[in-house]
Amino acid sequence: MVHTPAANARELHVIVGVEGRGTITSRRRALVVGRRQLMIAEAEHEMRVESNTPWARFEWVLDSPALSLSRHLRLLTPIAVDELHWELIAAMTNTLVSHEPSLGGHPSSVSSGGIGAAFTQLLLTVLERAGSGRAIGSESSTGLIDRAYRLIDENFSDPEYGVADLRADLSLSKSHLHRLFADQGTTPRRELEARRVDAALVAMESTPSAEVARASGFRSVQRMMIAIGRRQAGGNDEGGQLPVDSARPL
Repeated sequence: MVHTPAANARELHVIVGVEGRGTITSRRRALVVGRRQLMIAEAEHEMRVESNTPWARFEWVLDSPALSLSRHLRLLTPIAVDELHWELIAAMTNTLVSHEPSLGGHPSSVSSGGIGAAFTQLLLTVLERAGSGRAIGSESSTGLIDRAYRLIDENFSDPEYGVADLRADLSLSKSHLHRLFADQGTTPRRELEARRVDAALVAMESTPSAEVARASGFRSVQRMMIAIGRRQAGGNDEGGQLPVDSARPL
């Protein structure tokens, strides 16, 4: 989907991820937006919205001087939204769409009046909290690791899904993600590989290797066999050290 430049240079596109993840390209920058992430882009520039897998999202177009002039505004930057405010955004959007069929499923035309002002204020609160590092009801380490393993289970079969994608979906810094898995005695890269190896070993008994590699999330048969060999050798890299993580998919 391509959004052509808007005639009104003051308008802003607001994208909020609901489920899955997609790529937003604007001003020669491509950024991944995942679940419970928000991104704002200037509507005066062309914006391309793409996803290779199903991606549910909310899209608003707002003409709001208060939002445009906010010192907390960060354009073309995925911003994590805490659970409370994400639910408020979802409730406001769903209610508006269900009660205004003339919008055709897009609440973009409500950029003035009470509803637009209320939504703008909600966005300003989210941006302020993101800018100051405050968050309501921040997730515990246990909740985060549970969600991380759930994301691995949901995405391991995608060969393009790597550590960087997991980090984006969890809205965590690289160091935070690695500490989270280090507390479990492992790394995110190792857990992604382990899940793929499990799937490959089950399928290899009756399926050609190339199909097994593809279905298990490996980019090639060679990488699959290396990972299986690592498992059979004991699971650790040489010297028993935890492997260094890479953002590159396995």
